[in-house]
Amino acid sequence: MAVFGIVMKVSSLVSGITLGLAAGVQPILGYNYGSGQYPRVKRTYKLALGIGSAIMVAAFFIFQIFAEQIINLFGKESELYIEFAVKCFRVYLLACFLIPAGAVTGIFFQAIGKPVPATLLSLSRQIIFLIPAMLIFGYFMGVEGVLWAGPFSDGLSGVISLITVWLSWKKIFGKEAKQ
Repeated sequence: MAVFGIVMKVSSLVSGITLGLAAGVQPILGYNYGSGQYPRVKRTYKLALGIGSAIMVAAFFIFQIFAEQIINLFGKESELYIEFAVKCFRVYLLACFLIPAGAVTGIFFQAIGKPVPATLLSLSRQIIFLIPAMLIFGYFMGVEGVLWAGPFSDGLSGVISLITVWLSWKKIFGKEAKQ
């Protein structure tokens, strides 16, 4: 439990940066969308997604390379504890680089007044995918399955977010630009 607590805290801290970035661009997206400045909306979305992704790619490499050092910041324990903690860190945060796709895209849909995709995408990572995946993977694979639920959830919600925005892009901006 202690190891999983550390992993969740570090994950929350880093993904919080991405959520802050997404929340910070929300007024820019909403204002420019409302005023018909669609090129600005597109640029802002892409910029936020790019910066968020760059931060999380850097975090991914830090998590993979320096997992033991990060764990040791929270105290040194037995060799078995460290080995398990490093494994938890590396597995659970394996797809963290896809977190910005869900966060930025969910905020994007919220900012342009599309509440259904915004809500579904915002809930997808932590509620819709993570909890069921933890229960199902945990049942079949034990503790290791619970760990694999993290990258499964991050990956699936990130990919679905990108597909959703890709499928909606022309409809949103094509229809809106004609009005």
